[in-house]
Amino acid sequence: MSNKSGKNIIIVAHGGIISATLRDLCQDVDVEQFRGRENHNCSITLIELAYANGRLAGALKAWASHAHLSGEAADLISGSPDDK
Repeated sequence: MSNKSGKNIIIVAHGGIISATLRDLCQDVDVEQFRGRENHNCSITLIELAYANGRLAGALKAWASHAHLSGEAADLISGSPDDK
């Protein structure tokens, strides 16, 4: 782990995987506040991690940001079932 210190690491995953691991990485985050929120394809979740005392601890900096998308790419295609 020490050879990664001070480096930016990108992890690409589906939103469900990020949501499922958020509670383990960011203990101070109320995960329930993110349930049911739409999550755009290609959105960015930013978690700042620190490794101390043999454990990873994260701070959530951005959740499902899609500000970098525009045009058709920014249109939300819901992954949630339609309730109609």
